[in-house]
Amino acid sequence: MHMIWHHLLFDVAHQVGSGEYTYAGHNRYHGIVIVQVQHGQIHRWREYQYQSPLDWATFVGDSHFAESPTSATDN
Repeated sequence: MHMIWHHLLFDVAHQVGSGEYTYAGHNRYHGIVIVQVQHGQIHRWREYQYQSPLDWATFVGDSHFAESPTSATDN
């Protein structure tokens, strides 16, 4: 089993975050997690995933989210 987190976001003021990931076990999945934290512990966790044999870069395709932070701000 292997898991890679691609993009993580967390809003400290609202204690809500999300992350994109790839998980590979018997199959490969790409997904997103949405989490809410209360009192320093996970209060809610929602996870959505899609089974795909593609690697991450091919799966997301031509996306500004897949670019480096500096190239996205150079426009």
